[in-house]
Amino acid sequence: MKWRRIVTAKLGFEYNESSDYYYTNEHSIQSYGGFMDFYDEAGALLGMDLDTEIITFISGDKEYRVQLWKGSYGFGNAFGGELGIYYRDVDDAKTNPYHEGKDDSKFTWYKCVDEPYQWKSVSKIYNKKTGDKMLENDTRNYAENEDHFWNLAIKTKNGLSKEDLFMVEVIEIPDLNVRNDFVTALEKEKAVTNVVIEGNKVSFSWGN
Repeated sequence: MKWRRIVTAKLGFEYNESSDYYYTNEHSIQSYGGFMDFYDEAGALLGMDLDTEIITFISGDKEYRVQLWKGSYGFGNAFGGELGIYYRDVDDAKTNPYHEGKDDSKFTWYKCVDEPYQWKSVSKIYNKKTGDKMLENDTRNYAENEDHFWNLAIKTKNGLSKEDLFMVEVIEIPDLNVRNDFVTALEKEKAVTNVVIEGNKVSFSWGN
């Protein structure tokens, strides 16, 4: 109960009591903050020790940033994973190209995707050593219109680190042009495997 009060009150998370994990609604404080590399650096101060994967691609008039995280939270007292979907205008992207991991892009800011561009998604988080599924979060179960800019699942249990976890994602992307551009970028990532396309759904594994 102590962790539940802290996380819910201070960080805008929701608690799934039946499955014992935390997730976020679409109107949490984080929805107004967007994302940039600097936030990941600051996360260490909040007790996060995470692997991350960043996929950027241009589609139409936007540059999308799709980011994955997995690992431990709360100084090792919790574990989980996240999928975030962000964007910026293509003109900004062309004028100020993003360079992953470089100082010149540390403060390149992306907005959380608005409702018309949000995706339905299912995140499954597995234990590498045992193959057991530890968490599963489906935005259809709680999000407005069943889609979201952020799929997060965190369980307050210690003993699992970023090296112990891998994720399987199933994402539904209504715009097939965006889907195709995403898949093209996704397939370039060495840590991403098992990419499968079924209609507007894209599934893949990361970190295994």
